[in-house]
Amino acid sequence: MEKHLPGLFKYQGSLSFLGVNPNYPYAAAPGSGLSGNSSVTWLAFKVADDDTTVPKDYYARGHRIEIGIEEGGHALILRKRQAKSVFLDKPFPPSGEDLVIKI
Repeated sequence: MEKHLPGLFKYQGSLSFLGVNPNYPYAAAPGSGLSGNSSVTWLAFKVADDDTTVPKDYYARGHRIEIGIEEGGHALILRKRQAKSVFLDKPFPPSGEDLVIKI
């Protein structure tokens, strides 16, 4: 998973694990490569409010960020700009679109 989400490992000291939300219904967008009605398990984390490790231009301090794992284990899903930035370790502009990473 480090290959796909390098920031998860790089910034793990800045993240608190909040929990797992298994088998959550997910309506995949056309062209995402996922079936229209998938099931996703979400892993939730919180970036520390006073964190100084995660770059400021990720706008992640104090945010809840999540990683979605598609039911078949063939894709990861990142929703928020902050999740994309932290987990991929590069800044992302706001888009409103989920990022689907095939694994």
